[in-house]
Amino acid sequence: MFVVMFLVFVNGIVFIITANIINLLIANLDAYYRIPISDIQLLIVYHFIAAIFICISTYIHIKNNRNERKIKDIKKST
Repeated sequence: MFVVMFLVFVNGIVFIITANIINLLIANLDAYYRIPISDIQLLIVYHFIAAIFICISTYIHIKNNRNERKIKDIKKST
């Protein structure tokens, strides 16, 4: 059980790091090439990217929990 929880935690961390890297890439592009958008629009893009990765991470976490419960139910029934 600990191993499964650790893997779920690691997957979540990987998604958070990936979202941060994408945000840093956008920030660097804006710093070097001056993307023609306002600061508030750039902030909305950052939040949108974070929301996408949070949704993906949550979906994977829920899917893993369902699979874990199915395995426990099968073990109990046998």
